[in-house]
Amino acid sequence: MSCKFCEADSNEEQIQCATCKGMCHPSCLELPKHIIPVVRTYDWQCNDCKYCYGCHDIENEKQILFCDRCDRGYHMYCIKPKMKKKPKGDWFCPVCTSENVIIKTGLKRGRPLKDKSLSNQFKPQNINGNDLTNQFKSDNINGSDLTIETVTQPQHTNLNDTTQKYDNSDLQIIRETDSCDDSPPEKVVKESVSETTDSQVKSSKITPEIPVEHIVSKTDINLFEAAKKKMEILLAIDKDMSPQEDGIKTIRMGDLEMEAWYKSQYPLEFNKCSKLHICEFCFDYSKTETIYKRHMAKCSFRNPPGEEIYRKDKLSVFEVDGQKATKYCQNLCLLAKLFLDHKTLWMDVGPFLFYIMTFNDETGCHIIGYFSKEKVSFLNYNVSCILIMPNYMKKGYGQMLIEFSYLLSQKEGKTGSPERPLSDLGLMSYRKYWEEKLLQYLLEYSEDQITIKGLSEIMSIHPSDIVSTLQFLGMLKYWKGKHLILLRKEIIDEYTTKAKSRENKDRVIDPVCLVWTPKVFK
Repeated sequence: MSCKFCEADSNEEQIQCATCKGMCHPSCLELPKHIIPVVRTYDWQCNDCKYCYGCHDIENEKQILFCDRCDRGYHMYCIKPKMKKKPKGDWFCPVCTSENVIIKTGLKRGRPLKDKSLSNQFKPQNINGNDLTNQFKSDNINGSDLTIETVTQPQHTNLNDTTQKYDNSDLQIIRETDSCDDSPPEKVVKESVSETTDSQVKSSKITPEIPVEHIVSKTDINLFEAAKKKMEILLAIDKDMSPQEDGIKTIRMGDLEMEAWYKSQYPLEFNKCSKLHICEFCFDYSKTETIYKRHMAKCSFRNPPGEEIYRKDKLSVFEVDGQKATKYCQNLCLLAKLFLDHKTLWMDVGPFLFYIMTFNDETGCHIIGYFSKEKVSFLNYNVSCILIMPNYMKKGYGQMLIEFSYLLSQKEGKTGSPERPLSDLGLMSYRKYWEEKLLQYLLEYSEDQITIKGLSEIMSIHPSDIVSTLQFLGMLKYWKGKHLILLRKEIIDEYTTKAKSRENKDRVIDPVCLVWTPKVFK
């Protein structure tokens, strides 16, 4: 395979970038020979894909220092303590220094050590004393090119600290018997430490056992026993809620029946039902169809108990405060838990706002999906949890909800990002949205220069999400000391083809239809 920089296929051994999978000649990158064996031990990145290992940012390239052992890069302000200027001579990154390994490159290449004892002294070893000679073995490097010295500190144990614990207490001494079996002796002799001689200690097997009552109080023991019993009850309940045993198999909402994907934290008596009846307006749940019909006849809900902030044709979005409509939001979270395996919050809904998308007809507002977000997010997360009901999946509503969340962030004058970790389906949906928005904007952009910060401010997408998307598409390159965004033809053609053949083109968010003022929470 040819080198991605010189595009030549020589006999020189190449190294592969873990991000773009491109092959590179070390000579094209001006890498010293002693670094080549080390970069093969981790996910090394080429100059096009390299970023700071401390903050994972590609900006401020002039502030990045490269390790003289492993070629990792760090901003000078990401190192602790921070560095104000570049050091003279060799510099080693925090990863290499944490391994207690010092690289000595002062020896001339090809010059053997005269004293054999010195060669054994500098034999590659790790902290545990294991030989690392095979790890750094390579045809392009001999034993005198690289010398690794392991620096270890002896561990001093203060024996007085261990003996002082038992100065005022008796130790139980179990003496060895002449019998060959492993059964314990019938009699146990208790002796004081002061009465035990050195010869007795050498010929005895000491097993100190301190009663629990001598260490903790009775109150702590009672609290522990009570917590243990409570946990056993909770584990038994959790076992009963397992979908493989007696969990909820299907749910009924209106005229639809849907299979439950995961277990939810419904009360135990409801979790033992194979089929659960749920009101499609207030999400109240019933065990039998009779109770469900009686509830539907009396239910006063026909739309979410919040403020309608968006309406276009038959599509609406309601903003519901978890503090004001606690029961409604808790029921919604219990319903969402049936289709989300990573969702854990369902009781404490007060700190969250819920944005519920509905389809409206003469009978009421039927839920399509929803997303929630924190009222006050210190990390500027604009989505905490997002769900599209199974009967509305793969119809474009997921992209609409994501676009709506970024529209709210734009109204707030912030850059938003979904809360991590993302589920597999969530990551696919968000990556699809980021790709479409970036490609659409870059194709319409007429200037030659652009910044990641500028893109972030325009689209309200966090800079890290923009960088990760560009790297995923292979569009972010590094050439002659500059970072470039490469609009590859195959990516543009693929995007254009998908845009033309896309179904449900009318399912987009219209900012004009949004009537909303950001709320300020303390």
